[in-house]
Amino acid sequence: MATTPDPSASPSHMPPPGHIPSEMVERPGATAHTMPISQVELLLWAALALLAFITRLAGLGLRPLSDAEAAQALVSWRLYQGLTVTHDAPYSPLLATANLVTFALWGATEFTARLVPALSGALVVLAPLALRRYLGRAGAIGAGLLMCLSPAALYLSRSVDGDILALTGAALLFIGIAQLQNGASARHSSGAIAAVAGLAVMVTAAPLVYSMVALLLTFGAALWLAQRGTHRPRWGELITALRFGIQAQRGRLVAILIATSAAASGLFLNRGGLAMMVDQIEVWARGFVPAAGVTALDSYAGSSVYPALWLLGLYEPLTLLAALFGLGIALGRRRPLDLLLVWWFCGGVLLDALRPGRSTGEVLLTLWPATLLAGLVLEKLAEMIRQQGDWKREGIVVAACWTVFAFGYTVFTIYTNNYSAIWQPLTAFGMLIVLLLVFWQWHGAASTLRGAVLAAVTALALLHVAVSVRLNYTPLADASQPLVRASAGEGLRDLVAVLQFVSAEKVNDPYLVEILASRNLGPAVEWQLRAFPNVRWVRKVEQLPVERGLMDTASRFPEVVLTPGGTLLTDEPYAGQDFVVRSSRQPASMTASAFIRWYLLREPQPQQLDKVVLWVKQSPTAHASKK
Repeated sequence: MATTPDPSASPSHMPPPGHIPSEMVERPGATAHTMPISQVELLLWAALALLAFITRLAGLGLRPLSDAEAAQALVSWRLYQGLTVTHDAPYSPLLATANLVTFALWGATEFTARLVPALSGALVVLAPLALRRYLGRAGAIGAGLLMCLSPAALYLSRSVDGDILALTGAALLFIGIAQLQNGASARHSSGAIAAVAGLAVMVTAAPLVYSMVALLLTFGAALWLAQRGTHRPRWGELITALRFGIQAQRGRLVAILIATSAAASGLFLNRGGLAMMVDQIEVWARGFVPAAGVTALDSYAGSSVYPALWLLGLYEPLTLLAALFGLGIALGRRRPLDLLLVWWFCGGVLLDALRPGRSTGEVLLTLWPATLLAGLVLEKLAEMIRQQGDWKREGIVVAACWTVFAFGYTVFTIYTNNYSAIWQPLTAFGMLIVLLLVFWQWHGAASTLRGAVLAAVTALALLHVAVSVRLNYTPLADASQPLVRASAGEGLRDLVAVLQFVSAEKVNDPYLVEILASRNLGPAVEWQLRAFPNVRWVRKVEQLPVERGLMDTASRFPEVVLTPGGTLLTDEPYAGQDFVVRSSRQPASMTASAFIRWYLLREPQPQQLDKVVLWVKQSPTAHASKK
């Protein structure tokens, strides 16, 4: 029997020039460099794009900005006002520049402050479209859908956060690497541009870029060590392709570098933007120090960030479980792009665990490769169903499993309210095992397994959607959610409404009243007061010096004073009202039943409420009448 020789067995079996090795082709069986898109597939991608934009833009401005979001938005606001930006807290230079543009076009609001991250998150959803040859048609659509409905990606897309922009750059970088491995000279050029542009976006967006650089460098070193004895190391081909693409597109790459400088420097209006971009490596390095905090998004949260693997298991079990199976598929094929994805996922988990001062957005570094690995699994599942599926048999299995899932959810809910014993919810698992064994005998192992997997995927997908809705579409973010940790309080909008009423009463204008405010109130309050031009910010209201040389009747304090709390040290008649401006998670131990109830129903847990006090000077007649 004739056998096919192994090309890598000896140097005499080298492929001819221009030959593309089979392992460099992104999808098994693909022989063309293009993969035509059908009309049905095009409609599915159009629907997915529409869903991505709707989920990210719907109600985008309803929630007031939290302290972390406001700290980032205030950078753009100060630039818009022609003020100097300080380095008091780390911020994203790219997001500051983007928000400067949106503020100039449509004004400074909660919606415009979150618009660029939302659009960036929608683009990430569409990124798997460029990886169809690698993931397959069904795999690419499945990966895009998982990213579209991802609770973590959706939450960070609806926040003033530079990490979602960094994820966009990382996706572009991965697409560029995939195109560089495609073997066609045209794709070398486009792949080099995509890779360099993605890296430029990451460098200007967030310190997350250095985690990605560390993973790429270690992967390249590991691949070189593993293949240094071969005549043509595949990593060397990638470097050669990258060099060729850079040489062919030097003009465009220079334009990318100029655009990077402009994006980092606030269109050359923010002199400290370039310095902040360079300082991000120091910010990233501080993440290895416990409780250091690495971005503006976390500097006001007041508690450590949970590991990425735990967050994915809590919020996105479908993506995580599918990614674990995807590791087996990628390791079985052992192609360079597969190995890079495995290294990215496993290395991201390890790097995240080594960084106790991680930011909330660093979960995206693990989420992206997990989603692509899940896409490989979904493509494999779709292929199995197309070739071997029997909708009648698998449909019966799915219907039976869903009946057991509904029963299990009901009895678990009853158990969490102390109306049943633990053995009653566990009967659902017993029923599921018995049903699967019965179907195993009737329809065989293959049909039973496919039906069970379909039932599990659809059930976890429904949980995926439910968790995402509860996390992202409540009037206020729930600070007890591990991904949120600190949120804006319900009193922020009330505070502004009362200030407008007081200003109209005092000076016949809703914004021109003179206000004395302490900087300890936090960025969220400062953002809400941006429309009041006569605000004087001091470090501590009680330390305000008495102005001398004025009339004896001159007041030490103006008509309106804002303090973090306590009393106002003055003999003048002031009336105070407090407002809740922020909520933060209050760690509390939970029993097993309480945790299950929180996980199933997302009931809010104990939170710490921070208040500010609005002091309004009373007229002498009003003060006398109160006495």
